[in-house]
Amino acid sequence: MSAARATAPTQVELVKDLAGAAERACAALSFPAFLMEHPPDSDGKMAWDLHQHYEQVPVSRMDEELLPRWRDALSGTSTYLRDNCRAMLATFVVPRQA
Repeated sequence: MSAARATAPTQVELVKDLAGAAERACAALSFPAFLMEHPPDSDGKMAWDLHQHYEQVPVSRMDEELLPRWRDALSGTSTYLRDNCRAMLATFVVPRQA
């Protein structure tokens, strides 16, 4: 069995964990709810400017949730997990077109 095939189940499990964590993080704090707590005009920024700040909240929640589970399972997790969280989060916050 190739190395890629051997790691496929782990990769699938990580993707499922990332998707679940992103869903929970978005459910815990939506962008409109974030804007209610941080009004766009309060610091001179528009709503879209604040989206970057909003994304940091669910990404941090995802990282805190997933890091304990994956830290020992995958080498380098503490380095790249936040990037994977941000990428998965984008699939939840970017509107889907029909």
